[in-house]
Amino acid sequence: MVYVMKRFKFAGLRFYLGLSHVRVKKIRVRGREYVQHVIYLPKEIAKQLYREANEEEDKPLPIILLIAPAKWYHLINWSEYNEKELEHVPENILKELKTLGLLPGHEDEVSVLIEANEDELKDLGINPDKLVSLNELRDRLKTENSEDNTYTEMIFRNIK
Repeated sequence: MVYVMKRFKFAGLRFYLGLSHVRVKKIRVRGREYVQHVIYLPKEIAKQLYREANEEEDKPLPIILLIAPAKWYHLINWSEYNEKELEHVPENILKELKTLGLLPGHEDEVSVLIEANEDELKDLGINPDKLVSLNELRDRLKTENSEDNTYTEMIFRNIK
């Protein structure tokens, strides 16, 4: 099972976020048995990566992988649930599902990741292990720099 959930941009690169399985494959070479771990990409994504790299499809293509283990709620088809049923899902899970493009209506949004290291977020009182929206970051910066919000307001003036 492989499918793409969402696209996002980081460091000037376009990434495809998807769900796949690591498969265990045993092979024999010169009488010795080895275990390989294989991840499959959908053909459409592979072709898109070759197009973006301006490479021919018959050549090896180096790629960058950002990998994390899936949680139980990543495996559910959320498009089958209505608004009333979604009200019972914890807010932090809904926020993550929306960001990953797993909730109906958010599949085609492209997220842009903002660079910040863990210490910078901790200094602002933000937990780096949780999602933070740009609006939440703006509010935190406002309270952090309450005496002079000119710079913060200049940066965030177009955010509603």
